Amino acid sequence: MPKVVYTSAKGLVTESGAGFTITNGPIGLGFDTVTDAGTPSLDTPLTLLVDSATADTLVLANGTVIGQVKYFLMTAIGTGTEILEPTTTAGGWTRATFAAVGQSCSVTWDGNGWALSSRSSGATATANAVAGLPVLA
Repeated sequence: MPKVVYTSAKGLVTESGAGFTITNGPIGLGFDTVTDAGTPSLDTPLTLLVDSATADTLVLANGTVIGQVKYFLMTAIGTGTEILEPTTTAGGWTRATFAAVGQSCSVTWDGNGWALSSRSSGATATANAVAGLPVLA
């Protein structure tokens, strides 16, 4: 299989070797937006979360391929929260609660459940601080 390279000057080109490389260009993820209660799409890697005024639950269906990654980012909040509850999780967590703009998490499908890959408060903090992270249960 040839190596595929993308550059802003040439577009997609093939070279000897293997893999895929992007140079001289930004990477943009496809996204969906979920306002209040809803179902995040499995067809996009990024889901933007918008809350108006109530505590809403989002149910993330099981992944479709091992290694599938989903990113969640709270972009607007009223007076409620957004609660992400995957159908199946890997590890001890069952939900993540977002209560502030900038909070985020990423999950990876391992074939048996969604494993929590990362989480962030979106705020500046001292080293090793966990205050402001999405709450896991």
